[in-house]
Amino acid sequence: MIPEQRLELKLEQRLATVLIQRLDLLQLPELELLQLLKQKLEENLFLEKEEEEKELPLPEEIDDWGTYPRSLEPNLAKAQNFPIPISKPRLKEFLLSQLRITIKDPKLLEIGEYIIYELDEDGYLPVSVEKIAEFFDEDHKIVELLLKQIQRFEPVGIGARDLQECLLIQLESNKKTPKIAISIVKNYFKDFIAQDYEKIKLKLKISGFDLEKILQHIKVCRPKPGKIWEGDVKYVLPEILIEWQEEEWVASLTGEWIPKIKISKPYQAMLQNLSALNTEEKDYLRKKWQEAKFLIEGIEKRRETLTAIADYIVKNELDFLNHKSNSLKFLTLQEVADGISRNVSTISRAVKGKWVQTPRGAFKLKNFFSGGKIKNYPEIVHRIKELIAQEDKSCPLRDPEISQILQKEGSKIARTTVIKYRTQLGIPTASKRRIRE
Repeated sequence: MIPEQRLELKLEQRLATVLIQRLDLLQLPELELLQLLKQKLEENLFLEKEEEEKELPLPEEIDDWGTYPRSLEPNLAKAQNFPIPISKPRLKEFLLSQLRITIKDPKLLEIGEYIIYELDEDGYLPVSVEKIAEFFDEDHKIVELLLKQIQRFEPVGIGARDLQECLLIQLESNKKTPKIAISIVKNYFKDFIAQDYEKIKLKLKISGFDLEKILQHIKVCRPKPGKIWEGDVKYVLPEILIEWQEEEWVASLTGEWIPKIKISKPYQAMLQNLSALNTEEKDYLRKKWQEAKFLIEGIEKRRETLTAIADYIVKNELDFLNHKSNSLKFLTLQEVADGISRNVSTISRAVKGKWVQTPRGAFKLKNFFSGGKIKNYPEIVHRIKELIAQEDKSCPLRDPEISQILQKEGSKIARTTVIKYRTQLGIPTASKRRIRE
């Protein structure tokens, strides 16, 4: 029994290693994949190129906020064997573009544009939400929700009202931020600004070493998100190209500069005759052969998954591609996973750090996804308020009825979500809104 258990354990470990390697390959942006392959071609004697890859001058690293979609010719990414330089527009143009692909409601769009135009040079909003709401004759809670959405545009933290809010937005947007870092900015902000770290240590009952590690998460935040827009031209390398071909939209991968690799036949032949080698040499060759095999399989799985995601996006964004809509529909990770028969974690890894080139500009792949949030939630809140304002007060709409109306209009909103947003608006229940004649 012991040998069988050991065999099963070794098999499970090997399978786990293969899975991790494939997932890591899936997550890598194309430039990092290129660097990895060049490294593996040098290290692993079982790997060789099928043909000479096109030389690609490596561009500077891309900051998360640093690039912006601009309109390009559909085949430019393929025609130029080079990363695409994205000339940055002015910050407000960049924000307006994000707003226009996110918000559909004309009034909310107008309010959002007003907010963006009011931003100061540091990226802060000097006007109160209440004044904006009054100017547009809108509920200040809806304006607040709209502002919170803008604050999570890139650069994250834009539109904050003060430094504390700016830091909190950036910390809360980063899933890797420890809760205690958020707590320091939220509850001990004056001590943090005064650099009274002794007081913070005493209040939180932590060591100086632990506090220093926590503070690093805060210190990397940008206190003036509007200022980071200044700088040189950045480069992006779109990995997916969407273009019009033969009367239809077609998605393809652009990886012309990724070398095609294969197993070296001469070295593979060595595995057939290992009698002259010692145990250590045999184990080394087998290990390198397995690594080479897993790398080739992983790259193919990566290509298949990205192609499937790209095809699914094309089918669901025809209105945007055909200029019938300026807004993306925003897919969820789950619906894409179901649509291409993958799990959610695979889709989540695949979209990280990838870019898509379309005739309407270059976009981050993650921009096509809702990010787990309800799609267009400021508009939904606005619509809930509108429905209640127009209801028959002798027989006001109940929450399930509002939910059904929204679902018929294309928004998959549960009754509990309607209750949540109605409560945020300070609107009472249907029974309390009823006016008896």
